[in-house]
Amino acid sequence: MTPMSRVLVIEDETSFADALAEGLRHDGFEVETVADGLLGWTPGSPARSTRSCST
Repeated sequence: MTPMSRVLVIEDETSFADALAEGLRHDGFEVETVADGLLGWTPGSPARSTRSCST
């Protein structure tokens, strides 16, 4: 089995981010979303660990 590709979605509109994340997961990606670009680019940011969507 091959490892999942990871995608970080940075989008401040929650409904759009959730829909995009759901579609990417359906296509086999591991997805994490954040609403703030600066936090999205900061490794270990609290926003990156708490705003992850799951289905």
